Amino acid sequence: MDLIIKDSPINAPANRRKHRYVICDNLLDFYYAYLFRDVTGRTAVSPETFYAQQLRSAIATDYLPRKFEQVAKEYLLRQNRAGKIQPPFMRIGRYIYNDKARHQNGEFDVVTEDSRGLIAYECKYRQAPVGLKYVREEEWQHKQLGINFYRLGFFARNGFAPDIDRQRYSLISLADMYA
Repeated sequence: MDLIIKDSPINAPANRRKHRYVICDNLLDFYYAYLFRDVTGRTAVSPETFYAQQLRSAIATDYLPRKFEQVAKEYLLRQNRAGKIQPPFMRIGRYIYNDKARHQNGEFDVVTEDSRGLIAYECKYRQAPVGLKYVREEEWQHKQLGINFYRLGFFARNGFAPDIDRQRYSLISLADMYA
């Protein structure tokens, strides 16, 4: 039925502890993430109050950014299948890392692997356009971790600042995805 899939990181597909299971259907995902867990609260107040107090901020800060990553991944897959990405990638997924200096784990949103190596894409679902400062921070983070991505890309809901070099980075806005 394809309701649940196993999501393995691109750099550790055999590591069972790094797998996660994801609900594919958006309605079911939303229901179990936000409505199922608070049945009592949902019935105790009006739907407007429940939305304002429980859902509005969670949707904007958690649910929609997560779905934006999924849309970005699907966009790359469609562009790759249409032959618009050169060289074409053979694998796509998330990339996990362990930053021993800071004692924290993390992941890069979408990473593709082609014949030249890895390309990392960061997805930003926020109101303001992505600026050069953020791009430089991401680049610095990759260098500090010692991960060798040969190119960086960014997906942004509201576009990019004009000072970012479009030749150096892959910059894709939400408007570009639906053009």
